[in-house]
Amino acid sequence: GLDVEASEERVCDPVRGYAGTLDLRGRFRHMTHGLDVIDIKTGSVPPWVGYQTAAYARLLPGAPKRRWALNLRADGTYRLEPLTARTDEQVFLAALTVAQAKRGWL
Repeated sequence: GLDVEASEERVCDPVRGYAGTLDLRGRFRHMTHGLDVIDIKTGSVPPWVGYQTAAYARLLPGAPKRRWALNLRADGTYRLEPLTARTDEQVFLAALTVAQAKRGWL
C-alpha cells in the first residue's frame, strides 16, 4: 500500500554538514496526509534508527512526516515498525554537534 516516490535517495544538509541515503520515501494509500520515510533493516532494528530517520525526514519538504523501520527477517517475513519518539531529531542534532566538535569543525 505504499506509493514509492523515491528509493535509495541521497539527501544532504550542506549547512549542518551531514548526508545519507534514504531507503524509501513515499505515501501509504490508507493515510490521508503526510510523507512516509522508511529505513530498511535486516535482523534486528537498532535503537538509533529513530535518530537516522529523523535526520532524513528533516531534509524533506512538507509535513507531517511519518517514520518507519522495515524489519526484513531471515525467515522471509517482515515487520513495519513506527518510529514515533518526538525527541529523535533533537538527539540526532545533539550527537551531530558533538561529533563535529570532536573533529574540530565547530
